Amino acid sequence: MKLKTFYLIFAVLLLSCGDAVINLDKETYSPKIVVDGYVLPHHKVDNIRISRNFPLNEKINIMDFPLKDANVSITDLNAGKNYPLTFNFGQLGFEYRKSDLEIKEGNSYRLSVSAEIDGKKLTASSTTTVPLNGFHIDRDVSQLDPLKYCEKDE
Repeated sequence: MKLKTFYLIFAVLLLSCGDAVINLDKETYSPKIVVDGYVLPHHKVDNIRISRNFPLNEKINIMDFPLKDANVSITDLNAGKNYPLTFNFGQLGFEYRKSDLEIKEGNSYRLSVSAEIDGKKLTASSTTTVPLNGFHIDRDVSQLDPLKYCEKDE
């Protein structure tokens, strides 16, 4: 009797596992804007890379990654002033070419992007506050050991 109950429970568990097939076709793809960039105090705003995602199982042209025609701007939220960025073909990124934008410690900035991808109008934005001068990681209270970029095994 116990053996029959075991086999019955085993069969039910085995059959209730569901379909293990994952469908990754164009119907599951949703176009997205990808933003990669930094603003540093007292540095020119440049090399803000705006790109896109692609559906799986599609042939991709590497030159289609950058969204060269995107509308990109950075807003100094403290001053309330908007600065349009221009695409730099040499860096494949956006930059501000004039000298009237100064990134300052303690100020907040918003990057705004709008672009059309695969016939859909998309927007993205991100806001950051530049740390005050003297910002650092206090190693005495940090829970992590220092980590070196591209550290190799011994």
